[in-house]
Amino acid sequence: MRLFLGIDLPVEEKKKLYEQIEPLEKKYPSFDWTDPNLYHATLQFFGEVEDVPKLTDAIERATYDKKSFYLYGLDLGMFPSLHQLTLYLNFQRQKAVDEIVDTLEAMYPTFVKQRSFIFHTTIARAKASSKQQYFHLKKRLKEIKVDISFPVESVTLFGSTKDNEGRKYIELQKFPLL
Repeated sequence: MRLFLGIDLPVEEKKKLYEQIEPLEKKYPSFDWTDPNLYHATLQFFGEVEDVPKLTDAIERATYDKKSFYLYGLDLGMFPSLHQLTLYLNFQRQKAVDEIVDTLEAMYPTFVKQRSFIFHTTIARAKASSKQQYFHLKKRLKEIKVDISFPVESVTLFGSTKDNEGRKYIELQKFPLL
């Protein structure tokens, strides 16, 4: 199971986000759209982890003195790769998130720092397209105004699996913030 640290979006914000991107989903029905119930903000991806208790201990120690904060959705973007486009909601960078990641890096020796990592919520995946289609989609994403914000009072260690029914995220442990 692949693990990541994330923030589960509140139900109301999941609904608001879906309502704001629904016109895009209708325009591109062939994309693999993320189930709105699975929306979360990824802080840090760990991948396959052999010693889960060691990781959860490090996260607990990294978060025990961290304060809650607000999260603000900014805009939609894309991660292009050779075979796939990942559409995502970009969040305003938060010092609190950076502090959690930096503290984790210091405590968890096999942790790989990913500073170029964009703090985001994946909304869809699609096969890589032509340059013309890519730029057209990029323009459409910029036209959509996203308006979500919410308080973050905990972070969650999730496990990620994928089978014939799609992606599934399992909440392994919640870590409260002050």
